[in-house]
Amino acid sequence: MKNYSKQLMLAAICSAGLLTGCASTYEDGLEAYQEGDRAKAQEIWLGLAQEGNIDAMYGVYEVASYNYNQVSDENLTWLQKAADGGLAKAQYQYGREMFKRGSYKAAFTYMDKAAKQLYPQATQFLDKYKRVRTTMLEAELEQPVSMYNLGYYYSTGARGLTKSKAKAAEWYQKAADKGDAFALNNLAIFYQNGVGVTRDYAKAIDLYKKAIDVGSKTAFYNLGRMYQDGTGVARNYSKAKAYFQKGAEKGEANAQNSLANLYTEGKGVERDHKKAYEWYLKAAAQNQDAAQYNLGNVFYFGRVGEPDFAQAANWYRKAAKQGYMSAQANLAIMYAEGEGVPQDYKQSIYWGKKAAAQGSASAQYGLGNRYYFGQGVKKNRYTAVRWYEKAAKQGDSKAQFSLGNSYAFGDGNAKNEVRALQWYNKAAKQGHITAQYNLGVMYSNGEGTKRDYDKAISWYKKAANAGHASAQNNLGLAYQYGRGVKKNYAWATYWFAKSAQQGNNYAKGNIDNALGRLNKFNVAKANTEVFAGTTTSSKLLKRIAKNELVYSLGSQNGWTEVYYPSDYTLGYVKSDLLKTKSATRPKKTASANYDPYPARPQAKSGFVTCNTKCTNGNCYRTYSDGRKVHFQAKQKWNPFTSQFEWDSGGC
Repeated sequence: MKNYSKQLMLAAICSAGLLTGCASTYEDGLEAYQEGDRAKAQEIWLGLAQEGNIDAMYGVYEVASYNYNQVSDENLTWLQKAADGGLAKAQYQYGREMFKRGSYKAAFTYMDKAAKQLYPQATQFLDKYKRVRTTMLEAELEQPVSMYNLGYYYSTGARGLTKSKAKAAEWYQKAADKGDAFALNNLAIFYQNGVGVTRDYAKAIDLYKKAIDVGSKTAFYNLGRMYQDGTGVARNYSKAKAYFQKGAEKGEANAQNSLANLYTEGKGVERDHKKAYEWYLKAAAQNQDAAQYNLGNVFYFGRVGEPDFAQAANWYRKAAKQGYMSAQANLAIMYAEGEGVPQDYKQSIYWGKKAAAQGSASAQYGLGNRYYFGQGVKKNRYTAVRWYEKAAKQGDSKAQFSLGNSYAFGDGNAKNEVRALQWYNKAAKQGHITAQYNLGVMYSNGEGTKRDYDKAISWYKKAANAGHASAQNNLGLAYQYGRGVKKNYAWATYWFAKSAQQGNNYAKGNIDNALGRLNKFNVAKANTEVFAGTTTSSKLLKRIAKNELVYSLGSQNGWTEVYYPSDYTLGYVKSDLLKTKSATRPKKTASANYDPYPARPQAKSGFVTCNTKCTNGNCYRTYSDGRKVHFQAKQKWNPFTSQFEWDSGGC
């Protein structure tokens, strides 16, 4: 509020000539400043400052600092004069201004003066930066190590400094100009990644080379990575190897691990697991976590001898304790499976959660299994599904399949065949064979989608070719009945045999129906050889006695592909070693006196009894009252066998 009475009194006194000059006071400037008239405040305070008023000197700065861009050297000079005049708040503010400009000696000098006057903000400032004060003062004196350290502190936000990549780059540059190897390397990293500076690959490479020239081991590794990954240069594994080799020989752990990786993968060098092992060992001895993890893989997969799960677990554990995600995930699996360690689901959950928290999809999937089956934790299907969902969204095919199951059967999720189909499809596209089989069944039955035999066959074939026994059986049925494909009893036999070889009882029962439509041959020579391919150099599968019966699946170039009932064998026999079983093919239908209906069951008082006989869903049923019924059974999913089976229903 304006003090009108004071102004009127001063005006009256001035009019009466009782005061000389009636000059403005500091308070007049303050009043104008508080009312928002900064121009007037500046005018009043500048006049007073020129007369030596230290409060007004500070006021001149304060008006300018309202907008930082207006703080000129002249205004800073007034602030310094106020500070030199002993005004504590001016000493504090001048210290801050010098700190912003990197004039650390002046900054701390004035902060000390303000703190001696018990100015609280100055005391807080000094306390905040006390751990970096010496470094800053030395950096200002252009000591390379301190300039590098100050850049590092700004880069990481250490020792009370506010993180600033731009300021870090400035100090790295100053240290680099003095030839500091660490600064040259770190500045190169900044230019490579566009951190604190504009990305410049050529500049990064130049700085790495300069760092190497002044003794940086790490620069060998970083430059090698650029050539390995093709970052800013054409990918060149040979050049990458050369840089890794030089760094590794100087003891750089990352270079040692990367060189070992090249030997493991055979990139830029001939694959050599022994050399890889030796370099991994050197890096791991320096506690390099990736090398410890890689050593775990060496022992797990037996790359330099027989697999050694105990050693693998030992190295995984070393890396896991350092927070290496993949090692934590693998250790979780080993505890769950009891590989190299006693089976311990609680330990599996412990390491699994650590890896899952870092985003490991395999660990998230594993945790889903622990909750689903109640292993080391109380069984909880809903929690299991939540973990499956996390992993599935990251693209884990096993989790996608499990999530599909949860929707297909309403297990941990509300039943939703459309969503089941979607997740099965994601897993199937990644090669998950049971998901491929399930898609075949769903398209075949029109579950979650319109019935589409073409798509069903496509997915059955993918799963069958990958060795899925139920898919092989269903593909055999498709060829036998012409569903989605043209009827072909040779192909039906082939797929039934493939499935039967894996012990599928449905296929064992189905194959006889297809065999009746094939040409039969007797083996003409004792110990006739059956090969896996159409050359005698291919794998020998079996020797067949003379006159044994085989079924022809087709012939070409002097070889006949045959099915031999013993062990459900499929292979190739030289055509000239076979003789026709009979001139006529067997009849395609049963004899006239064949009755497909089973015998009438014994009647039981109060019960309906029946006997049922089914072949591939074609069912015949006889009731105790003499009724005979022919019907087609439906396929029903059996979660215990993980496949669809024919369900003939009850009586």
